[in-house]
Amino acid sequence: MVKSPSELSTETLIKRVMSGKKEYRSHEYLTAFSHIPSNLLHCNDVSRTELIKLWNSLQKCSIRCPYMTFSLVHDNSLIIKTIEDIYRNEKYAYICHDKDKNTEHKHYHYVLLFNSPRSLKAIANDLSLPYTMIEKVYSKRGILDYLTHENDPNKYHYSLNDIHANFDVSEEKEKEKGDPDIDVYQEFQDYCALREGRMSREEWFDKYSHLFYIVRHWKL
Repeated sequence: MVKSPSELSTETLIKRVMSGKKEYRSHEYLTAFSHIPSNLLHCNDVSRTELIKLWNSLQKCSIRCPYMTFSLVHDNSLIIKTIEDIYRNEKYAYICHDKDKNTEHKHYHYVLLFNSPRSLKAIANDLSLPYTMIEKVYSKRGILDYLTHENDPNKYHYSLNDIHANFDVSEEKEKEKGDPDIDVYQEFQDYCALREGRMSREEWFDKYSHLFYIVRHWKL
């Protein structure tokens, strides 16, 4: 009995779809391919870049934003070189977190700051990463503070000198200093979304980093 695409092993499905043969690019095959978990997107016989680009193209995501972040658990010098080459006229920063007591492995956090909104999918394709690894950032100051864990009393506080960036991080943070105009109604709506599980804590922290003192004293 012939197996349907959804019944094939991940490796076999990847090899068939990436072979480019018409019979393996049917809707059924592409649907099964799009449902492969991003952490399983690898195959020794297939170009990772092309594999990820096709997988990204099949995902439903139209998010565009000027600030974004992602993290890696290994020293990816290729990613760093790609960022420095492609985004040399934009702002980028990254840091290695290797001193956190509760973290098993060292990991790298990257921040990209663009002058105008960019597509998460396009950036993911540039970096040959599954788009699900790229996160939208709501607060520029919040994510820059996070690089050093400045506002987290439970984590190791890194020095600004530990950050690799093509811009002055301190100066950029100062630009964002001060109380922004606050939409109290939207703030309340987002708080309700957080309590009801419709908004993650990370999203709430990024968007309302200026209220971080609340996080220290409230049980959300």
